[in-house]
Amino acid sequence: MVKTFGSFTAVDDISFSVAEGEFLGFLGPNGAGKTTTIHMLLDLTQPTSGIVTFFGKTFKHHHSEILQQVGFTSPYVASPYRLTVYENLRVIAALYGI
Repeated sequence: MVKTFGSFTAVDDISFSVAEGEFLGFLGPNGAGKTTTIHMLLDLTQPTSGIVTFFGKTFKHHHSEILQQVGFTSPYVASPYRLTVYENLRVIAALYGI
C-alpha cells in the first residue's frame, strides 16, 4: 500500500501478511505512518495505491465477517459517551457480531 497527501508520502509501499494466531504491532517514531497504515487497514482512509485484504477479502465488502476474526485496539480510540465497562463491552460485542 501507498498513501500520499499531496507531495508527502506517508506510507511508502508497505506490504505484509500475518498468519493465523500471530499478533501484529506497529512501532516507530512520530510521523512514520503507523496511524495512517492502521486507518487504511480499517478502511477509514483509502490507500493512494494498493488494496487491503483479510483472508483474501476486502474490508469494505466483508466488514462484519472480518471484524469477527480480527481484533484491534488503540490507546487513542475514545468513546464520546461516558459508558460503563459493561456498556462498552456491549458496544464492542455488537460491532463484532457476538
